[in-house]
Amino acid sequence: MLFEYRENRDESKGVGPLASSRPRERNPFPPAPLSFLVLFLAQAHESPAFTPASAATSALVAILALAMAVVAFRARAKRGNKALTLVAWAFVVFALKNVFSGYNVVAHERAAWPSVPHDEIELILSLFDLVIMLFLFAPFLLRRGRA
Repeated sequence: MLFEYRENRDESKGVGPLASSRPRERNPFPPAPLSFLVLFLAQAHESPAFTPASAATSALVAILALAMAVVAFRARAKRGNKALTLVAWAFVVFALKNVFSGYNVVAHERAAWPSVPHDEIELILSLFDLVIMLFLFAPFLLRRGRA
């Protein structure tokens, strides 16, 4: 009951300045910016505007992941820490995963473009995640093997 509106502010009822003679009604909508996001996501399966938003989000994440890969490769060159190479490659794979995801979001909307079926996309994205995790865990596993 975050945003509840009450018309009657009669203090004579002894309940307080926000008392109401009618029963409380819960506002079914969250605050404005959040409600827009909730309604946008709830109607995503029927909204053609959702495809560009999904593809743009995937593209943005891919760009940020590539930027982090560049930062990690530079840090590796500056510090000489070999473990940073594996972290950088994890970011490269993360970028590739988002390029693949964004492409398939757009390709499903355009019948002329080849795309991967949904069930296979889930498997491929999970395999991307597995490779990313292996790249991130490898420095710890390799260090443990040397100790």
